[in-house]
Amino acid sequence: MRFFIDQQLHGYKDGHQKLEGSISLSRSDQDVIDKLSDISGPLRPGEHFEPYLTAYPLPSKQFYVIARTKQDLHAPRAGCVLTRSFLIPMKGFKNSSDLLELFLLLDIENEIIDYSTQIEVSNSNRLLEAVSDSRLSELVEVIFLEDSQPILMLDTSNAKSISIRLLSSLWPALRTKFSFCTYALGPRTVGGEPFSLLFAPSNVRGRYSKWNGRIIQGKSQDKAGPRHRWTTDAVTDIFQASHPTLLNKDFLGVMKNDEEGDESIYRLSCLWNELIEKAKTTPTAVLGLLDILNSRQNLPDNILEHLSPLIIGSIHRAPTSINELETWKFYNRLLRKFPKQPSINYLLDLLKIEATNLAKRKPIDAVHFLIEAEQDKTQIPQLLVAAIGEGVPMSNAFPQAIESLTKLTKLTSQMLLGSSVKLTKYILDYAIKLPTDNLMDWILAVLSYEGGGKALKRQIRENALPFLDESDDVPLLQALLRNVSGDGLTNAVEMVWQTSKFRVAEFDHVFQGLMHDAKDVDAIRTGILLASETENSNRFLFSTLRASTSDIDWLLNSNELSTSRSHLLILKLLLKAKTSEINKILQNKRSSKQVESICLSNLPDAAKLFADIISRKTSNTNEVLKQCVFILPFLTSAQKKPFLNKIFPVLLSKSTAGTRKSFNKLLKLSFDSIEIENLLNWSLKQELNIEILTNNIVWLGQLKGAHRNSLIDNFKLINCMLIDAYGARFPGKGLEAWAKLFRKTLKENPKTIISPARDLFNYVVRCKDQPVENLIKISYGVIYKFESDKYQPNSSFGRFFRNERKNLQRLRLRLIDAFTDSQWSPAELLMAGVNAGDPQSILRDMKKRHRGEKYLVKVIRDIERFPAKEQAILISEFDKFI
Repeated sequence: MRFFIDQQLHGYKDGHQKLEGSISLSRSDQDVIDKLSDISGPLRPGEHFEPYLTAYPLPSKQFYVIARTKQDLHAPRAGCVLTRSFLIPMKGFKNSSDLLELFLLLDIENEIIDYSTQIEVSNSNRLLEAVSDSRLSELVEVIFLEDSQPILMLDTSNAKSISIRLLSSLWPALRTKFSFCTYALGPRTVGGEPFSLLFAPSNVRGRYSKWNGRIIQGKSQDKAGPRHRWTTDAVTDIFQASHPTLLNKDFLGVMKNDEEGDESIYRLSCLWNELIEKAKTTPTAVLGLLDILNSRQNLPDNILEHLSPLIIGSIHRAPTSINELETWKFYNRLLRKFPKQPSINYLLDLLKIEATNLAKRKPIDAVHFLIEAEQDKTQIPQLLVAAIGEGVPMSNAFPQAIESLTKLTKLTSQMLLGSSVKLTKYILDYAIKLPTDNLMDWILAVLSYEGGGKALKRQIRENALPFLDESDDVPLLQALLRNVSGDGLTNAVEMVWQTSKFRVAEFDHVFQGLMHDAKDVDAIRTGILLASETENSNRFLFSTLRASTSDIDWLLNSNELSTSRSHLLILKLLLKAKTSEINKILQNKRSSKQVESICLSNLPDAAKLFADIISRKTSNTNEVLKQCVFILPFLTSAQKKPFLNKIFPVLLSKSTAGTRKSFNKLLKLSFDSIEIENLLNWSLKQELNIEILTNNIVWLGQLKGAHRNSLIDNFKLINCMLIDAYGARFPGKGLEAWAKLFRKTLKENPKTIISPARDLFNYVVRCKDQPVENLIKISYGVIYKFESDKYQPNSSFGRFFRNERKNLQRLRLRLIDAFTDSQWSPAELLMAGVNAGDPQSILRDMKKRHRGEKYLVKVIRDIERFPAKEQAILISEFDKFI
């Protein structure tokens, strides 16, 4: 290597100053050279000294100075010196492998030296003579092997050689900050800091009374030997080698990359080299190497690659070099010190294999290692936990290891289960199959534990759920899913499907217990809908549903459900729903129509449900009647009666003239299922208003066949109900329907009409302000004929019928009194007599009454409003009377 250096000459000229030089420096750098180029301390009178060396860096760090100072005996005053200084560029200085050449050039004395020019320097590769001094061990120990401090070495005859060798051996960063003076008559500083190494005669020891550094005495004494194990090697490398250097120990590369000039770097290198050798036989030595790697920055990129064979060897040797428990501790410490670099993943794989095999061979020791780590509160790397989890269940001694496993904390146990599918399977199998409550209690507590965090619990679920496929596994599933929500529920449902295809119905109830809010419900349904549609998946999905408007809407509007599946679930849901729930669903018009459509598409299965739905309708009676007619054939005998008993009262309370045909059709289909008393109660109950009651009477009167026969058989009941509830308050249509029904009953079953006729007559004769003439005529005619049939004057028993004759007379008089006291049509009185078969008696009795003749005149006048046929009958009766 070739480079140029500058130089300066200092001496006496009106004081000590620079005499010549090849370079101009900054003020601060020049001040340092001016000061340090002067004599290192005051001389005694007549004292002489040999030239000495001074070496130091300038404050700017651009140059390193080496200087030779000699006594100037020709100066005009005593104590003057001449100093030649080389200013070496810092880059050339710190990388130079041959500093001896510089010092040799410095020793040259020549009258013709041109100090104004630079000097070219090249490495000569000269050999250095060895240096001997009993104190060299102490010197290197102070500099490299102990806490750094400035050094004063007394009475040293070979200070120059020691200094040159020492400076030459240093690595670049330390070399550029190291300073020395081979003849220091007092303490010296550079940049405010004391020199690194000073040499001085012992007679100036008093000038160092305030010296804060280390003093190496000049008197030779027997030494107890080196205090450090690296002392001898350091002395040899620095003071005995022909080319002194400490870089030959820098296998770690820290000296080369050092930027601070830290003397402790040498110790680190020595320790590294020592551990490298030791690691070839002792596995734990690798730990020290990793400590060094982790404590340093800017290490060579390939350092870990060179270290890998030793790490591999230590992993393999540990199980045979130390006992099992210590091996686990070693693996634990090794993993904790591993640098986090993807390039060493193969080492991690190797370590896991070895640890897994170790756990397989000695499972109980592996578990005891975990227990001891818990007691010491030592964190275990996940890799070791996984290795133990994989190895322990492969061991023949696994049953014996189970008891040890139950002594682990819940957190460590979760880490084991989360890291090993195999261990999870074995543990669950034992917990279910072995008759021991302790083991089941332990596994349930571990699975339920929340302290390990969500990620760990999720991993345990992924490991455990594939092995749960029986109803006995319900407690385990509950523990696994404790406090799980959102996506965790969706994933759990997916895994249950993959394992058992939702075969275990008891699992449905576990998930039902986790539906704390709408998000949980959606998460579970999402997981179900990711599975195929099967009977089991529909059962599971159904378990998440309620007979509510929101769930019905979800089924109807979900894009993830097929129409057939949606309708199937809705139908099943409604079939199990309570009355109150169905009512709420039907309040939504849109949903109600869709539900009806679903029912109609699933007949006869949905017949009862459809019947229940239409029985709740409150509007459009005719439409409901048509739906009833439609659905009735699909109902079973057991279903018809309660349906009809529910629907008929509702419909009959809303009947209109337009619903009669539909009522007839429904009654025709359902008559066998309805008791006539119920039908009459529904049709004629007191709560009905007059208009609806009229419609019902008209409808009843229009019934034919068996229905009419049934009504006729129950006419007395009908008559009583009408009298008690409404009577003459009916409008004309109602009264006409009543009368018509009366006539039909009279015609078809006259024997049953006598008692109803008496009841009706006794009632209507009091309704003098109501148009009840028809009811009067009918009821009077029935009673009078009945009484007339009993009275036979030509009979030999005639004397016994005198009372009957009086009864007939009293009956006529009641009729006449009712007409004369009312607003009824007068001609209807005569018509009543015609209907009874005795109009002449009516006319005679009326004529005998006070003002009876006047009333008969009214009767004659009133005849005109009758049809011609009836007029002829009435006029004929008058003609007979006259």
